[in-house]
Amino acid sequence: MKMFIKVLISGIALTISLGAYAKDIEEPEIYMTDNELKRVSVKWIDPSSFRDIRPANQSRLKYRNHVFTNIEEHFDKLAEDLPEGQTLEVSVTNVDLAGRVEPGRFLGLTNNLNDVRVMTNIDVPRISFEYAILDSNGNKIKSEEVELKDMSYLMHGTRSFSARNAFGYEKRMITKWFKSDLLVQA
Repeated sequence: MKMFIKVLISGIALTISLGAYAKDIEEPEIYMTDNELKRVSVKWIDPSSFRDIRPANQSRLKYRNHVFTNIEEHFDKLAEDLPEGQTLEVSVTNVDLAGRVEPGRFLGLTNNLNDVRVMTNIDVPRISFEYAILDSNGNKIKSEEVELKDMSYLMHGTRSFSARNAFGYEKRMITKWFKSDLLVQA
């Protein structure tokens, strides 16, 4: 009888802990920066599960905020081209920055312990998001899920653009989508 009670209590505890785990899975973290944006609102859905926002040489949280701020400001600048009164809502579900972070010393690029982001044809920039265009009354005009990737990002001649502009490859990819897909339909 004692064994039965122990098994029953263990089963109940396991069920409760699995329920809490399932709840965590069902409710992803939603992150929003405190940037003052004019015509866009951006939500970052479960950023801890994003494929690659790995910093080369700073804290993960500080770098993540740096990435988010740059991409949000870029969306906001693009949204200025929407017709008057329209706004853009974006929910980003995944980010994979161009290149990958490697130990610089291992690659022979530095004598210290700093990591570097190495650009290769294999590690292409990607971003997945949902967006909605709203009219001045807040009514949804259009919404869609988008998955962008630029398989030839190194062949566009944007090296100087990227060197002057943080996350230039990702911004170029978003700009191309915005101008070719969104502005044409807005």
